[in-house]
Amino acid sequence: MIERSIAIFFDREEVSTMEKIRSIYDPLFEKIPPHITLVFPFESSLSTEECITHLKESLFGSTPFKLTLNETMVADDGCLYVLIDFGKSEVEQLHDRLYSGILSRYQSDGHVYVPHVTIGRFADRQKAVAVQKTIGQQIPTMKLAVQSIIVELIKEDEHSKIEYVHDFDSDS
Repeated sequence: MIERSIAIFFDREEVSTMEKIRSIYDPLFEKIPPHITLVFPFESSLSTEECITHLKESLFGSTPFKLTLNETMVADDGCLYVLIDFGKSEVEQLHDRLYSGILSRYQSDGHVYVPHVTIGRFADRQKAVAVQKTIGQQIPTMKLAVQSIIVELIKEDEHSKIEYVHDFDSDS
């Protein structure tokens, strides 16, 4: 079985202020770049080719778009998020399209999708709320361009390895 996820990756330099915070509070900082998860980690025996075909079919006609990250939120599980403002509906549509066909069985029925970038992970929610108050206005509004989607392999040590990059400009 192979563990994968599908996400939008950002260049660390594009989101440097957010990455400074993430380097302190997110234990996955060294293992995966800043990202918005579209398909959460799943284990399967799907081949690389099957995943790529599904991605191309699901995203056919998608075009690059812009999004804005700004507001923070603490999730029930103690994660600290930076939320998407502008571009949220585009991200939600990508999420829904990708969880069709061969990936539909991996979608959780128990969660509502909240597009975000995780900047901290805490053992309890109260600690996350305290950090959220501490960082206050340190997170500037970030305007970013989304031009590709990444299929990543998640190795046993939780490090991310890019398996495939789907550029929106190349639907072939």
